[in-house]
Amino acid sequence: MHSLLEFLPLATLVIGFLLGKAISPDEAMIYLSYGAAIGTVLQFAIYKITKLPMQKMTFYTGILLLVFATATIVLKNDIFIKSKLTIIPWGFAIFFYLYPIFKGQTFLQDMLGSQITLAKKHWSVVNWAWIIYNVLVGLINAIIMWNIALDLLSDDAWVIYRVATFGSSLVFVILQTVYIFKFGQFDTADKPADKPADKPQNQE
Repeated sequence: MHSLLEFLPLATLVIGFLLGKAISPDEAMIYLSYGAAIGTVLQFAIYKITKLPMQKMTFYTGILLLVFATATIVLKNDIFIKSKLTIIPWGFAIFFYLYPIFKGQTFLQDMLGSQITLAKKHWSVVNWAWIIYNVLVGLINAIIMWNIALDLLSDDAWVIYRVATFGSSLVFVILQTVYIFKFGQFDTADKPADKPADKPQNQE
């Protein structure tokens, strides 16, 4: 259920873009923004109605998506919705880089450390993986935007890349999970009951 809800804004984004190309090709990105906004509102509503727990990252990225989509619709400039795929990943990269500097441990270690025993160097590897992945996602998006501005690529390329990032993020999370399983130990076993105290010996 969570996976379907995470996919919902992307699905409506693509539907909006395809409808826009059919109705008014010059405004396809505006229709895309409407689709993204509608999908995010539906996502929030379903979480609310079903009372499923929503991850903080889903909530904050959803709010940011609404902001960028609204700016695109109101100002009729698709640079806002496109730049989201650079601004947010780079924001995450900065966050993951600065978190251990101020907290003394990585964000994921802080979140999962009570459930997973993992050496500090491995937490660092996982953290740097998040940093590098988000930097690359944002950089590739910026390159695609630049090529679209130069008329070397069309908006279709950006939409294809947006869909591809969803798949790449799933692969990234799977690889990260495999890495953690390989080097970590999950503290899921029930702790053994305390041994009964020895009976006091009779004192003579």
